[in-house]
Amino acid sequence: MNYAAQSLPIEHNLRGFYQLLGFGNEKNCRYAWVRRQKSKNKWIPLGVNKSGKTALSSPKDVFSSVATTSIETFKNTDFYISPNEFFDWRCQKQLARLHANYIEIDTNNHQVLDDEQAETVCNEVLSQIQNQDIPMPNAIVKSGSGGLHLYWVYEAVEAYAWRQSVWKEFADTVRNKLGNGELWHVDYKATIDPSRLLRLPGSSHSQSKRTVKAYILTPERFSFDELMHSVGINPERPSYLKPIPTKTKKVETTAFKQERVARGKRSKHNIKEWWLKIYWEVVKHARAQGVKKGQRDSAAFILFVSLLHIKPNADEALEDIKSLNNEIIGLDEDELCSYLSTAIKKKYRYRKSTLATYLEQSLSMNTAFLYELAIKVRLTPEQVSERRSIGAKMTAKVKREKTLQRLKSILASTANMTLKQLSKAAGVSLSTVKRYKKLLTEDRVISSVSI
Repeated sequence: MNYAAQSLPIEHNLRGFYQLLGFGNEKNCRYAWVRRQKSKNKWIPLGVNKSGKTALSSPKDVFSSVATTSIETFKNTDFYISPNEFFDWRCQKQLARLHANYIEIDTNNHQVLDDEQAETVCNEVLSQIQNQDIPMPNAIVKSGSGGLHLYWVYEAVEAYAWRQSVWKEFADTVRNKLGNGELWHVDYKATIDPSRLLRLPGSSHSQSKRTVKAYILTPERFSFDELMHSVGINPERPSYLKPIPTKTKKVETTAFKQERVARGKRSKHNIKEWWLKIYWEVVKHARAQGVKKGQRDSAAFILFVSLLHIKPNADEALEDIKSLNNEIIGLDEDELCSYLSTAIKKKYRYRKSTLATYLEQSLSMNTAFLYELAIKVRLTPEQVSERRSIGAKMTAKVKREKTLQRLKSILASTANMTLKQLSKAAGVSLSTVKRYKKLLTEDRVISSVSI
């Protein structure tokens, strides 16, 4: 990485900026926001969010049109983009992957600077970066007002909570080193927020009427750890956290089908057993790997759907999911009930393939267990006979215990009862009562006088 750049390139490099931040190759979702004066503001997802909503599949839909349309067309429009990715809505709890750290240099009193003043701000900021031994950013964006956005871009990393803390520590460190100038200062609120929206290069600044321009200092990305170490920050995962789960390759569904056909046997189960299996696999995964913040609602939802198939009523299922929430999920109870409201009204049923996709994408689970064959072992006639004998003896024992308890209960509430009267009251034969006479006498439930 070259840290010695002293001035910006002459050419504005829009395509290079989009490629550097990986626009169009999202695993989750970025958000663009359009501010309009004459019509309603609009949110535009780039990629696919967890809810399945998508408006764009590549940057061509909006970014290229912004870059090739005249400034006059967009004079009443401002475009913004989130550099980082989200599971669903744009908030820190839903952060999925981090692509860059950024610093927003704003003009004092939000004034629009002339070209000479804007150049002064840029030179001062670049000099301060070099003087304070801060790594030179990959890209610098001129926002249009005279302010700047500095981007340190790295290979995308998972946005775990501890990593977000490290991200903020870097932002705070660089902000303190940069300080401020006569015409500029660091916008702390924007700089410290990894879910922030920043102006989109190629668009127009509606107040100054200038095009937002991006300049690439180096197309070579940092690594997240390398960038943090460069300013004296330790980016290591805290030892008290559970290990990061390793992804295991799922065995193809077709392989299981072919194996089942070759054996000539089909796996069979009832619905309750099926959902019980899913329930325990999700619980086992959650206890072993932990539940990330962006996955808590999905974990609660699928566990509750499972419980609704297992438990006799929704109330018992709700009590169980609340206990699990306290143990391994960690949602607020109101938030939990809100996520589960639709499942209470509608009993969800899933195809195996749909469920596998849900568990893989929402909980990062290995779903091979869904396709495991449950082949029953055939017993020999002797084994069948032995099991029947054991079962009959257990059943007889349970019946004897119940009969004895019923006889004791009747005798405890009625004094001086004969065996015949006891037989009639209990609804059993006299010979049955006589068989229990010794046990009843030993327990002093009846006396020889009463019989």
